[in-house]
Amino acid sequence: MKKSIINAGLLAILVIGGIVASFLYTNMTKRPEYSTITVKTGNITSALSINGSVKPENSADLGFEIGGTITKLPYAVGDAVPAGAILANSDAADLSAQYQQTQALAQSAESILNQDRALVDKANKQLSSLEDTHASSADKDAQRAEINSARSLVSAQKHNVAAAQAGAEAARVQLNKKNIVAPFAGIISHQDVKVGEVAQSNVPIITLMSGDAFKIEAYVSELDVNDFKVGDGANVTLDTDSGKQYAATITAIDPAESTINKVPSYKITLNFSDAVSGLRSGTGASVAIVSENKQNVVVIPQNAVFKNNGKN
Repeated sequence: MKKSIINAGLLAILVIGGIVASFLYTNMTKRPEYSTITVKTGNITSALSINGSVKPENSADLGFEIGGTITKLPYAVGDAVPAGAILANSDAADLSAQYQQTQALAQSAESILNQDRALVDKANKQLSSLEDTHASSADKDAQRAEINSARSLVSAQKHNVAAAQAGAEAARVQLNKKNIVAPFAGIISHQDVKVGEVAQSNVPIITLMSGDAFKIEAYVSELDVNDFKVGDGANVTLDTDSGKQYAATITAIDPAESTINKVPSYKITLNFSDAVSGLRSGTGASVAIVSENKQNVVVIPQNAVFKNNGKN
């Protein structure tokens, strides 16, 4: 029994010794492995990737300057409208009557002015007749005085005409405040009112956006905003067409920050370099802003670069 135990112990020692010897032999004879690459020149681009969205080039929230009951809404959401089109009217009976009255006063003042001018012409002709008939100096002087008096009437009436026209223009401006006018050609994207409803002053009720001109808006952190400038290029991928890239250029960087998710961020605006069809407001976009581009430089993998005494 004792002999069997000794034999088992020797066997275990031999097995362990064999494992250790095999491990030492393998590791002592194993050679280091290296990967190799061919050094060549190429282009390296440093880009910041951010998310943005497509926005209309122009957008305006419109309302009445003078509120009232809506009497007319000639267009609906989705309609294309030209610049200057009246998008809505509100009741303007009082202002319309006032405008017509001031117009009538202006026309009356102009009529009186024309009459006064006719008096001047008549007095001048009478003076010419007196000159031809060799009338007395007293008659001529009296006629000249009549001409001066008529001219004074003309001068005074010109001021009356100007005042009447200014009153008519002021009434017209007030009357126009009862209309909502399209400031540019575009598409109505929002109109949450109906005829007969009361609209408050300076409260937007219609949104107009440009129909064929779009831009991209995105926000970057305060750490990244100084890495690029207006005029830098970018590559844009739209969520609706992830297989294609579009070239764009930064056209604006807000000087003041906006708070996005409680983080100070800066809005940047980009415009497409070429026309892009089928765009919709709100479409998501992935933007890669090129901050640096090196041409014809030696290109190697990043893991092949190491530091030695603080240098790469």
